[in-house]
Amino acid sequence: MSAFDDIAACYDRFIDWPQRLARELPPLEKWLGKARRVADVACGTGGHSLALARDGYEVVGFDLSAPMLERARAQVDSLPVRFVEAAFGQLAASGDGDFDAVLCLGNALPSLLTQRDLRRTLADFRRLLRPGGRALVGLRNLPRAAAAGERWLPLKSHRDEDGAEWLFERLYDLGPRGRLTFHFIELHRAVGGAWQRRVTSNRLRAWGLDDLMSAMSDWSDVEAWADLAGTAFDGATSGDLFLSARRP
Repeated sequence: MSAFDDIAACYDRFIDWPQRLARELPPLEKWLGKARRVADVACGTGGHSLALARDGYEVVGFDLSAPMLERARAQVDSLPVRFVEAAFGQLAASGDGDFDAVLCLGNALPSLLTQRDLRRTLADFRRLLRPGGRALVGLRNLPRAAAAGERWLPLKSHRDEDGAEWLFERLYDLGPRGRLTFHFIELHRAVGGAWQRRVTSNRLRAWGLDDLMSAMSDWSDVEAWADLAGTAFDGATSGDLFLSARRP
């Protein structure tokens, strides 16, 4: 069971895939280059997987949340994509492998709470790749946010075609030694109805660049960026961290 099971029904409203893909697909496909077979890890409702499949890539999306994957599978039609329920550390054991590229976007790695789990997960990514294949990992620069005391993320909103309203708030409780608790607050009001609220919480760890570089010491060509366009990462100012690496 995943912490995201409870928000699967509203996840696409929160993400706003059309806007996100318009921003992320061009630099992502530039990074992919000649790669054709792609693993999308922690794929959620499959926005990246489905978009890449529409552009001709062969994609396998992995996620721990069955409700998220159910929504992803409902959009497959005849696209060259399929979805597999698997947790971090268990991806290669599903029988898939020999990918040209592995993607793990959307701040999924902070759900790993120990160095052992982080190393085991990155080793699992390596097993998914063919020799020379590449991985791209994206996450928030949580050490910077924690140091600055930035507990609240910007409010997001959505309105359905029938006029129903959705508001999404996100809050961090900051703990010791890089531990955080993330609260996802969903507010929903049907037309003419009262506001309903649900809070989903899960524990995270604020992995920094040094932690990740250490865990990827057996990879090659490791680069740290502030965005998918390849802007140089600055631990003190960058809001996000992307790591690109190659399996030797």
